[in-house]
Order: sequence, then C-alpha cells, then structure tokens
Amino acid sequence: MAGDTSSAAPGHRLPRSAAERRRAERRRRAAQVAKRRRLTLWCVLLLLASVVTAATGVIPWWGITPSVVLLAGYLMVLRTAVRVDAERRRAAALARAERARRARRRAELEVRRPVAEVIDLTALRDELFDQYAETPRRAVGD
Repeated sequence: MAGDTSSAAPGHRLPRSAAERRRAERRRRAAQVAKRRRLTLWCVLLLLASVVTAATGVIPWWGITPSVVLLAGYLMVLRTAVRVDAERRRAAALARAERARRARRRAELEVRRPVAEVIDLTALRDELFDQYAETPRRAVGD
C-alpha cells in the first residue's frame, strides 16, 4: 500500500521527535504537490500539442478529445484530492483541539484532587498485631 507508514523501507529510519515528524510530513507533502504539478503540466502540454497538430491539419479536429478528456479527468481527481486534504487537515485540527481540551481537563482535576491525610498509627498502638497469635478455632467434632 502506498500510504502505509507502519513499516519502514530497509535503510530508512523512522522520525523520532515531533519536529522530525513535521519535517518529514512537509517533505512528503512538497513531493506530492510537485508530482501533481508535473502531471498537470504534462496534461496541458499534451492538450497544446494536440491542438497545434489539429490546427496544422496533421490530425482531424476530433483528435484533441482524448487529451481534453484526460486533462478534465485529472482536474477532477485533483479537486477531489484537495477536498480530502482539507478534510484531513480539519480532522487533525479537531483532534489536536480535543487533546488540548483533555489535557486542560486533566490539569484541572489534578489541582482539585484532595490530598490524602496520613495518619500515624505507631502512636496509637504499642503491640504488634499477629494474626496467628491466638489459637485457631476448630469446627464442631474436630
């Protein structure tokens, strides 16, 4: 699976700190955007080449339809990808806000938690309790 990050490739170390993870995510995102731009450029160049060849009479006018369909389809895929990216960013922001809210709540509960009172029992009793000191009771007929 292309998006599976659970196992690293041989020789590839997993990022350790949060800053390294953010840098790795930014690099991955930049590579993804660059790839999308390259593919868009090639689709546009294909369309321009087919329009020029149709205008010069090398191919019939309807020969540009495959490149138009390809560019339109790819633009629809890009539009969907932008929506998915926006949803992921929104979900990540909500998750961060929820974690921060829970951390604040835990901190508030820690402040309000009552402190346990320690009772010194050594002053109350001089002798130690031994559970085996008394003779055990026996059942009837034993």
